[in-house]
Amino acid sequence: MKFNLYNINNQSKSIRLLIGLGALLFLSGCWLDASAHTYIGGDLNSFFTPWHAVLYSGYVILTISILLEKYISKNSSWDMGFLGITIFGIGGVSDAIWHTILGIEEGIEALISPSHLFLFIGGFLMLAHIIASQPSKKSLDFSTIISIASIYSLIMFITQFMNPFLSVYEFFFTDWKQELAAGSLFFQALLTNIVFLYILKFNISKKQIVIIYLTSFLLLSIHALLGDQNKMILIILTGFIYSVILIPILHWFFQTKNPLKIQISGALIAATYGGILILYIFISSQFFWETLEIKWRFYGLGGLIFMPGLFGFLIGNLYSKNS
Repeated sequence: MKFNLYNINNQSKSIRLLIGLGALLFLSGCWLDASAHTYIGGDLNSFFTPWHAVLYSGYVILTISILLEKYISKNSSWDMGFLGITIFGIGGVSDAIWHTILGIEEGIEALISPSHLFLFIGGFLMLAHIIASQPSKKSLDFSTIISIASIYSLIMFITQFMNPFLSVYEFFFTDWKQELAAGSLFFQALLTNIVFLYILKFNISKKQIVIIYLTSFLLLSIHALLGDQNKMILIILTGFIYSVILIPILHWFFQTKNPLKIQISGALIAATYGGILILYIFISSQFFWETLEIKWRFYGLGGLIFMPGLFGFLIGNLYSKNS
């Protein structure tokens, strides 16, 4: 069997739709599993759970779609999709054995155990395959957009211990948690900027960019599903507000001929992320953490907007159409 990781093309709209839905179900299962580990924790005692069922249902749909692709195109070479299926399958079996022998992990260990690292690699390859097999290079279809959003979400999933929307309580303390709070914001804001630079490699529209960021927030909100539905609703609301604010920024980006438009737009996207987090913090303090006082003063909160914007501008200088 030959290795042919990139030369793939899928013209079947039905298979493309199926593979996109599989990606959504797969990521939804990942975040649902994270919700279980967070809110149920020590009560988990089995590999066979409803959230694993959702996750692996997404994997099955992706597997069927990718194999149908190969069958129809009569492609017998190893591509990213087939490699991802194999690695994820090995990871799934080893994860079941791991849980049976060593039990269910808690905390950060649940993210970086050997079996889960196999799952992450396999997941990334399957999602990357969706992008590589897009039917047209001139425009992006639904499945490609969902795949980009899913890859972004999977990175957020792996680094969820550094996500300010999931650990907003850190902003209500003055000890070492304050450092972690600022660091988590800077990391995730930079990630929004890196995603922006990445998607500029494609012939992408303003609407599609907004969908990618909104989808990432919708998937992130699933983390709170099994324990804090109010928090889930607030994350969704924040995601919609962020998406609406992005519209004029992206409109300017696609219309202007300013030579610094990538740097400026990247700065605004990252700074806006910091801004909506502040909104999220204040809403949380009024409705969910009313017994605690926000320890950050106005200039500190302003820095949560300015610094991501500065980093976003500087990272924009790294962009190259040929890279």
